[in-house]
Amino acid sequence: LSNKDRVIDTNFYFTDTLGFPEKFHVKTMLKQPIVPARGYLVIWCDNNDTIPNNNDIHTNFSLSSSGGSVGMSYRNSGGDLFYIDSTSYGDYSTAPKGISIGRFPDGTTGFKQLLDRTPNKPNLY
Repeated sequence: LSNKDRVIDTNFYFTDTLGFPEKFHVKTMLKQPIVPARGYLVIWCDNNDTIPNNNDIHTNFSLSSSGGSVGMSYRNSGGDLFYIDSTSYGDYSTAPKGISIGRFPDGTTGFKQLLDRTPNKPNLY
């Protein structure tokens, strides 16, 4: 998650099932996540459902290496739920462990295989 404005909100959700957008509620992990302007918040989709000492969020689901989807949704103050972003991905079951997929440059459309994992930093291509 990267942003242009400071975010202080708990109405964000993540999912690996686009038909179930509220699978993981950020509020269950943080009372008030703060992401500074142009900052980052690391969300690990690894089924650990914890926040370790570094404040990264670990969801209650993991992504399938054989392909699937991932989405981020938001519920506004009027109660409307909508997707902020989502993507589907192909089979990575034979890819090297730790492969990183992301947008380059950050915030643009389309995903690419990245040179390296860059948590809390801009993506490298």
